[in-house]
Amino acid sequence: MIRNFIIGILALALIGTGYWAYQEKDRNQVLALNAESHYQRAFHELAYHLDQIEDELGKTLAMNTQRQLTPSLAEVWRVTSLAKEEVGQLPLAAVDLTKTEEFLDKLGTFSYKTSIRDLESEPLTDKEYGTLEKLYSYSKDIKNELRKTQATMLKQDMRFLDIDKEFKAQEQPLDNAVLNGFHLMDEKMKGVSEVEWGAGMAAQNINEDKLAKRLDGKKISKAEAKNIALDYLEMGENTKVEVSETGKGLPYQAYSLVIDDPNEKSHYYMDITKQGGHPIWFLQERQISDQ
Repeated sequence: MIRNFIIGILALALIGTGYWAYQEKDRNQVLALNAESHYQRAFHELAYHLDQIEDELGKTLAMNTQRQLTPSLAEVWRVTSLAKEEVGQLPLAAVDLTKTEEFLDKLGTFSYKTSIRDLESEPLTDKEYGTLEKLYSYSKDIKNELRKTQATMLKQDMRFLDIDKEFKAQEQPLDNAVLNGFHLMDEKMKGVSEVEWGAGMAAQNINEDKLAKRLDGKKISKAEAKNIALDYLEMGENTKVEVSETGKGLPYQAYSLVIDDPNEKSHYYMDITKQGGHPIWFLQERQISDQ
């Protein structure tokens, strides 16, 4: 009798363990699927936004009035901000994208500072047009290389999670078509540091260095950055927020956040420093019906 009872208990325990293992496996598969979907979305949206950057820079080279030029450069700034967010969301620890991030960061700053200038009284100089031409050339290079990588990934049905897993399991540098594509894209951005950005950009770099030295307070986590953003926007804790780390192009470490606003049907973008949790910049993306 006791023997049968013990066998029954062991059988129930075995069934319970099997059911738990099945549930755990199923849960892990769902998490992996969600993570891969997030990576794929960021990757394909990055390719789309790099196309947009090239198109908008091409338009600016054909314009010479404030009425035309200012909106186009403002759009370059907006789309560049989105591209920076998407680069930060990709699991690319195996690839150094410093130059790519520097290009996007400086392009965003240049286009923003130029778009808010009174171009009727202070039009673009010949040197600034030369800078725009170089930026347009770089935008074509970065777009073309990413499109090649995208085509390879789609043709071979590759997943970011598989690439990351393979990378972590290798002792030697991983020879992977996707990672090689990102590496080649970054290599083509090497000349970005030599571009003459103008006095305004030099002042911007000085201000960023000063900011980095003045940051105080404890380092915050991603969860704390999310709470700071929601407090800043006076939005509830159930609001969807994506938090990623910024690249290495800045003199300070920061988090980049994308916040969904279902009521306004828009998105908010902001950077918050890791040191002290200070908001650095904020942007609302919204549709405008009338100018």
